[in-house]
Amino acid sequence: GTSMVTDGLMVDFMGMVIPKLLFCNEAYMGQTMAHALRVRQCNIYDKVAAIQPTPKIQLRWPVISEEYFEYADVLDAVSAYGEEVAGKSGGRKFVFVEIGAGYGHWTFTAHRALLQ
Repeated sequence: GTSMVTDGLMVDFMGMVIPKLLFCNEAYMGQTMAHALRVRQCNIYDKVAAIQPTPKIQLRWPVISEEYFEYADVLDAVSAYGEEVAGKSGGRKFVFVEIGAGYGHWTFTAHRALLQ
């Protein structure tokens, strides 16, 4: 995916913008078993930001890791919803519940996917 660093912001492969301090927060990064994909993105951000004040980092789609399957589930739900309501007027609304959300990353991801 795409990860861009501009004024402390990161942009994922779908174009979702999130403040770096929120995405790479201390509570998350300090976990014994933090997600490898996110840790990698945060470490790349720090290394590039040390060289360039406003770097742009282009990454590929998320590698298969612990967050890959969460992306797949969210995108599958949005895709199925889009197929169900395509061409219908007054169809049902998309409902998404995220239990145990620190800041609602997957809810924001679902919203961003719905906008596309």
